[in-house]
Amino acid sequence: MILFHFTGDPYPSHEEQERAKAAFIDKLGPLKDEFENSGGVAVFNYSFPDTDNRRISFNLDNNHSLSDFIIRWNEYIRTLK
Repeated sequence: MILFHFTGDPYPSHEEQERAKAAFIDKLGPLKDEFENSGGVAVFNYSFPDTDNRRISFNLDNNHSLSDFIIRWNEYIRTLK
């Protein structure tokens, strides 16, 4: 299960949180199951605007390589363009 954490000011409503979760899962595309099975955690910091790269951070458990995952995720995102 992917863990989602929300922080920041203004704190997001339940509806905003659900939309953010769905958008993040959608953006993972075919890597969703891998992220989930790798102990994926996503943190949404609403102190940053939605256009800021610091708005969302994520991590995997210690048994998986975050850098390898990011490389493959970026490759997937490039195929969408």
